Amino acid sequence: LQCIQLVKFGHNIPLYQKKNGEISIMAFGRKRQNDKGTSFRKTFVRGAINPMTLFLLIAALVVYWYVIFDVNNVYNFPRASERLKNYIIKGAGQWMKEAHGDNNSKSVQRYSYKRPVNADLWPKVALLLSFPNSGTSYTGKLVRRATLTITATNYGYNNLDEKGNSIPLFDWSPGGPFITNPENARNRYPQGRSYILTKSHCGGTCFGCPPKKYLLTEEEFIDSCLESSYKERFVKNKAIYDQSIIARTVHLIRNPFDNVVSRFHLKRNQMIGRAEYDWLDSYPDNKTGFRGFCTYLNKKFESQERDTSFGKGVREIFTRYQTIPCLSDFVRYFLWHNHALKATKTLGGKSMILYYEDYGINQKTAYDLVNFLHLNITHRLEEFRAGSGYLDHFEPDEIESVRLLGKEITDEGTWTILRRYFN
Repeated sequence: LQCIQLVKFGHNIPLYQKKNGEISIMAFGRKRQNDKGTSFRKTFVRGAINPMTLFLLIAALVVYWYVIFDVNNVYNFPRASERLKNYIIKGAGQWMKEAHGDNNSKSVQRYSYKRPVNADLWPKVALLLSFPNSGTSYTGKLVRRATLTITATNYGYNNLDEKGNSIPLFDWSPGGPFITNPENARNRYPQGRSYILTKSHCGGTCFGCPPKKYLLTEEEFIDSCLESSYKERFVKNKAIYDQSIIARTVHLIRNPFDNVVSRFHLKRNQMIGRAEYDWLDSYPDNKTGFRGFCTYLNKKFESQERDTSFGKGVREIFTRYQTIPCLSDFVRYFLWHNHALKATKTLGGKSMILYYEDYGINQKTAYDLVNFLHLNITHRLEEFRAGSGYLDHFEPDEIESVRLLGKEITDEGTWTILRRYFN
């Protein structure tokens, strides 16, 4: 400890001092000029560390923890001592770039765990594919409350037990999926030949991001549908679990106009949590706020959306439909459903198309979903509140432009299942 020194104002000042066999902690030494301006004295505060010293110590510990115990990607890196040496010798930025590879590539553990021969064949997984803010939470809550059975999720980091762990749905697949709300003892594993509804937003859904983040290949989209995020003792990890775990799929769809405006509402909720009051004042919770935020988004990535490296077609789309509010989110919406419809075929098994608005027409939609999962309704159905919709946030010519955009960039099968919103 006597060897540790910090530099303050060009002078080496010991952080620790040994006296009479005991070690005492001192704050930074301060140079103070006396009244005559000719001499200096150093003052130390025994038994305490001033805020700057404490900050530097904490920063050093954080760097040490990140370098040595970055468990998220520990399977890609050398052992701890080698990692620290590489970090110091090569430099942080260069070493991280080499360790992670290209900035656009993901370093996620891929698991090949399949259901063991001696494991129970049932229950199986029915993957719920949904674009964010499409009614995913309501759908999961409906199944849990009506059947008193569990649902699952790819996002175990938001569903922890009292020890800070995500609980795998199957003990033979530690990389996911994970039980939703594992502390809720009321819901049980379903019995018999049944399916567990499992939430996945897949990829390409980022809100307010450049094209390189959401223009995915079919293979990348499938991987993102199987990608899980979870925690072990509050430490976050990522994994891609085996495709064979999926036995059925449910494709959830919501009105694109309501979906996009709801994403704006989610953004506002996030800003409320961050106490970003200036932002909230700039974009109030109404039509004016929504359209103002969309104008900001349309300008934010304008140069990247017209980048020819993404292909001539992408540039033409963003140029031709530039008057649509939140254009990039409508592009994400249509492309996402293109991928999702193909994914239901790639993942195999039976698939169900589910429209969020149909929950409000009658109870048949809920019963159809429960029957598709081979479950029984034993309690009352969750109340559905449809709301008024947000079509009034758009002008008639903008609605028509969205229709033309959708028809142009979706596959024939995708447009067939989305056309109802433009009739």
